[in-house]
Amino acid sequence: MHPLKKIFLPLFFALFGIQAYASLPDGVNAPDWTLKDLDGREYNLYEILQSGRHVILQFAASWCAASWKYHKSGRLKAIWDMYGPKGTNEVMIFLIEADLKTNSKCLYGPKGCVGGTTGNWCAKTPFPVINLSGQSGMKILQEYRVSTFPEVYLIHAADKRVFNVGTLTVGGWQSWIHQSFKMYSMSKVEFDGLSDANPRIHIISFYGAGEKKYAWSNGQSGQKLPVKRSGSYLCRISDRNGYFIDTEIMLTDTDFITFEDTENQRNHWHHAVPTEGISGNESLNDHLNGYAGNESHQEDKFRLLNSHPQGSALQTAAFKMYPNPASRNIYVTVLNENISFADVSIMDDAGKIYVFENMNGHDSINIDISGLLPGIYFLQVRNNNFVQVKKVFVIQ
Repeated sequence: MHPLKKIFLPLFFALFGIQAYASLPDGVNAPDWTLKDLDGREYNLYEILQSGRHVILQFAASWCAASWKYHKSGRLKAIWDMYGPKGTNEVMIFLIEADLKTNSKCLYGPKGCVGGTTGNWCAKTPFPVINLSGQSGMKILQEYRVSTFPEVYLIHAADKRVFNVGTLTVGGWQSWIHQSFKMYSMSKVEFDGLSDANPRIHIISFYGAGEKKYAWSNGQSGQKLPVKRSGSYLCRISDRNGYFIDTEIMLTDTDFITFEDTENQRNHWHHAVPTEGISGNESLNDHLNGYAGNESHQEDKFRLLNSHPQGSALQTAAFKMYPNPASRNIYVTVLNENISFADVSIMDDAGKIYVFENMNGHDSINIDISGLLPGIYFLQVRNNNFVQVKKVFVIQ
């Protein structure tokens, strides 16, 4: 921390009536704003988010050595080059001078600067630079609870939630953008074997950084929650970065129907319903729910839910597949002898077949799944004498 900072910040808050709050709580909606950069171009936060771009805000002070060090590290410039308008156009970055006592000239160097500066902040800076001033600037500082420099926030495009991420490395930014911000979940009700004993919700998450934690509203943790009745169940899924999604799983009486009724959706995986303000993927849920009760696939569906049907004379076909989860292709290799003429199908749990291929005498096959929506599917290898089913996780 810059030595002047310890003296200046209390005075700064006293002079301008800003309380020294802790940073904004992670996961709240980012306050909207409309601001002009040093070149007079106007930007509105919510319009940028609605265009599908995440937003990075670096609140800094021109005199602050820690802010200057992070700015000169080039990390945000690297993210801009890769993910800004001339890259993949996934991210917008703003450098915001947050000391209301300094003038704009401090951002260009010491000449004419009032308040102190560490150098030319605008030189080789490709993203917009904004100088806060007056009542509008004070309002933004209060709303974002800026109490230290640098204060770095990352805002999710889909739901406008803001996270205080700190001075991340390039790899850290990439982890947030490509892992944390893509996290979503699915869930289903499970039972013990063929009985209806010990029902539980099984929730699984996709993407996210590192190992995830599952915290339920009743104080329990873990991916599986014992349940006894229909109703609403809340779970917070957190990843290594501190990003989280709050999901609400709604269960009805039909989720507890007996296994022998093969028309039911008891073992049906579905996308967890996000709570208010949390982004989701309802199209995935609609997609998986759209084929319930399709009688033309009931035989496949029964084999799917119970890969070793009672009384069946079918033998097990050993095979391996990779990768899993997969996004574009799945490679399937059959290990049994004399089964190279088997059919390979990928379907949902209602028996809807999306991909159908024949081994055609080969031991291995490459299956294109690039046209599938993200979700949980089942891969079946089958001929007149053999059948085996394995779960496949399709991600984007």
